[in-house]
Amino acid sequence: MISRRLRLTGALGAAVLAVAATGCGGGGGADAAKVKQTVQRALTALADGNGPAFCALATPGAQAELARTTPGASCPDVVTRISRQLSPKVKLALRHARVGTVTITGDRASIRDGSITSTQGRLTGFLQASAPPTKLARQSDGTWKIAG
Repeated sequence: MISRRLRLTGALGAAVLAVAATGCGGGGGADAAKVKQTVQRALTALADGNGPAFCALATPGAQAELARTTPGASCPDVVTRISRQLSPKVKLALRHARVGTVTITGDRASIRDGSITSTQGRLTGFLQASAPPTKLARQSDGTWKIAG
């Protein structure tokens, strides 16, 4: 989660959530809160193996990119497969993830893995501080989706 934004482990780590930069570039507090909520919901869906919920938080392009990581699989299939490979400690950490700084420029947002922490479990080795930021796009209804 993470498209390279659904980047959460292995193929997801290379393809997705996904999942802030050093500042907030012009986005209001309400938008930053919505972006954080989207990422937190995606991480929880990944931990729960809920592929449909995770993929509903991604743009069609990001869904297609994630699906391409596993021939013949859909976005929800890939998320479910990745979830099965996660340790209980990583799943716990994903369910309790907290997103730090969000950078918002217009209808685009980004979050660096290094700004995602957890109050429980273990994210070390799963999210990579040096990874490219997860990108999100504001939708016409005002929601934010993982965009790759």
